[in-house]
Amino acid sequence: MMLENDMMTDNDRMLINKCLMKLKTGILHNLPPRIDIDTGIRNIFKQFDRDGSGKITINELHALCIAVGVPIERKYTLSIMKRIDKDNNALISLDELKDYIIGRKQIN
Repeated sequence: MMLENDMMTDNDRMLINKCLMKLKTGILHNLPPRIDIDTGIRNIFKQFDRDGSGKITINELHALCIAVGVPIERKYTLSIMKRIDKDNNALISLDELKDYIIGRKQIN
């Protein structure tokens, strides 16, 4: 089940916003010590890009959420994907994940 914006309740929106914040802090918290943030996020991205496509799919995003301590229902994963996926291709690139986590658009 997917939630479209017009079908979401205020409680759904609050839950999604809470999950987005927890996802961000969960990823940052799980970065290894003494590693730069770019490398850390790249390593996490590669770990969850299970098909090696260079993009995180909806299922891979759900697995990432669970792994960093955001136990969301699958029906909310699409809404989270839409917030991170800036080019609206239903996939999350490394740059999109990086931009979401630390607010930078490019990885050098």
